[in-house]
Amino acid sequence: MSTPLPVKNGLEAIENDPKLKEAWSKVLEVEQQLESIEEQMLEESAKLAAKYEKIKAPVYEKRKEVITSIPKFWATALSNHPILGSLLEEDDLEVLNHLVDITIEREEESANSHKLIMTFSENPFFTNTQLIKEFTVDKDSAQVKNHPIEWKEGKNLTHNGDSELDSFFNWFNEEGAELGELIANELYPNAFSYYQGGDSDEEDMGEMESEDDEDDEQNDEKPPQKKQKV
Repeated sequence: MSTPLPVKNGLEAIENDPKLKEAWSKVLEVEQQLESIEEQMLEESAKLAAKYEKIKAPVYEKRKEVITSIPKFWATALSNHPILGSLLEEDDLEVLNHLVDITIEREEESANSHKLIMTFSENPFFTNTQLIKEFTVDKDSAQVKNHPIEWKEGKNLTHNGDSELDSFFNWFNEEGAELGELIANELYPNAFSYYQGGDSDEEDMGEMESEDDEDDEQNDEKPPQKKQKV
């Protein structure tokens, strides 16, 4: 005799069984308690993250001094990020060659809310010295404030007349927060790794695996030793 399969929608069975209804109401009470604890955990985690971001701030300032001595540092790091790099057009890279600094200013109470500041040297594309995008994030929503790019005549990479062009810089006119999260939470804290081409830990593991493979190949190539007669 085959075992009956579980119902696809458990609520249908509950609606037709008073005992299950009573049990389900208790399940919902427990679920609400778990959700309340989860919310408290997220709030505490946000406060803890904000605390340590404040501690890291002076270290980021020291890092900035080092980075400014490395030509095209941020352009290279952005290009090597698997998602951000895929969004860059050739003209975007010309602009990013003038990018001298990226700064993330986080709110004291919540590390998720932050201001992204990209600082540029004088360039032929726009008059801004900084491109700024602000993110206010809470548990229910994310609000984005854009600061317009002041393009120089004939240098707008986002529009040609009435036609929109493909460009990373379109993002500074959009409401999306996803790229801001990638820059703030992946690129910015791991800038040196992305400048080198990606995740340094993965590269180290790859090198170790490659060395192990070479050792295995060498062992396979060695002829078996003859047994000595006793």
